[in-house]
Amino acid sequence: MSDIIPLSRYIQKFEGCIHPLTSFVYKKLGLTPNYLTLIGLLVGLTSAFYLIQSKFIISFILFALSTLFDILDGIVARQFNLKNSIGSTIDDTADHLTVVAFILALYYTSMVSASLAILTILIISFNVIIKNFGKFDLGFRRLVVLGYFIGFPLSLIIVIVGNTVSSLVNIYKLNKSR
Repeated sequence: MSDIIPLSRYIQKFEGCIHPLTSFVYKKLGLTPNYLTLIGLLVGLTSAFYLIQSKFIISFILFALSTLFDILDGIVARQFNLKNSIGSTIDDTADHLTVVAFILALYYTSMVSASLAILTILIISFNVIIKNFGKFDLGFRRLVVLGYFIGFPLSLIIVIVGNTVSSLVNIYKLNKSR
């Protein structure tokens, strides 16, 4: 089966670059996928804390780092055949907690409205409930970057990015009018 967009060559190059890192992380540092997931969760929660403190650049960097840990945990699990249902559940839970914490921090800093925060939390809750009923998917497909899944449902990424861009534009306009 051919790819719609021929990414397989780039995926192989990416894997060639990332496998030494994942080998180092797992074999030398002894960090299992579950440890990477928990580190990613802590970094994501710390990102939300810094957002509340209005330290936006630190928050953004930590959120990106949290996403990197989320990518790495899956790659390590696949590369070293460490995939299991408990690890998958821990990873999904960490992803959801990170997104909820970040959305609540965005609400606390008035960057998103209460209705958007509630809607996002309802989407996450609905996703969790539906996932427990099997492989049913109502469009909560996950974002794929270079062939690897990012743990946040695509619908939430769209909501977060769209609202964040809108908020930043509004902040810029407000500062410009002063």
